[in-house]
Amino acid sequence: MHRHNLLEQRLHCLRNLPGVHKKPLSKAEREFKSELGQFTRVELDALRASIDTLRARLGRFRESSKGDAPNQHRKIAGRNNVLDAQISQLKSSLTKLSLVNSDNTKKVKLVESALKNQEISR
Repeated sequence: MHRHNLLEQRLHCLRNLPGVHKKPLSKAEREFKSELGQFTRVELDALRASIDTLRARLGRFRESSKGDAPNQHRKIAGRNNVLDAQISQLKSSLTKLSLVNSDNTKKVKLVESALKNQEISR
């Protein structure tokens, strides 16, 4: 009898665990979730590639400007303005990419939370 009571208590504890009453996702929900994951990976890969490209360009720019250091007195004033404009353009591009990444991350989290809420409500 004691063993039977222990087994009943154990079953009761197992029933109270989260996720026990969840229904599996439907086929459409599984497909949507996989598409979402694929979209996230593609967007992140594209963003990383863009950031790497911009970093490489910035590095090349810095190296080229270091090579011009001995000739600082001979530089044309207009060239400095062009270089400054290029640097500011690179910085603004990095900022824009960062904002796009943040927006995409927020959207993905929002959709994932909606999916989790649907899973829990079932």
